[in-house]
Amino acid sequence: MKRFNHQILLAAVQVVEQQYGSVTDAPPDALKQVHAISACMPDALPTLTHYELLVMKRVIANEISLTKCSQMIGHSNTWLKPRLLAVIDGNYFLSEENYDETTETHQEING
Repeated sequence: MKRFNHQILLAAVQVVEQQYGSVTDAPPDALKQVHAISACMPDALPTLTHYELLVMKRVIANEISLTKCSQMIGHSNTWLKPRLLAVIDGNYFLSEENYDETTETHQEING
């Protein structure tokens, strides 16, 4: 996942706070720069499918290995590790688009 330099965003917020006392009191025109900077930020929360979440929870519970998990999901360990940390912290989005358990085509998760 890409890193974002938050100092730029914090500096923009501090300028607005100094001018108007609070970000909530600032007019919309003053917040345009802050919104433009925050729009450039990469998605902070990863989006996972139900299957990916289920397999990652099995890794967290030490039921399967990280290597087996990466094989089942079809991604590398480098892709997997930050998402595992997000699952542990509860910071992820669950994609529910076109999800139907009866048509799930992934491998069985019997270890």
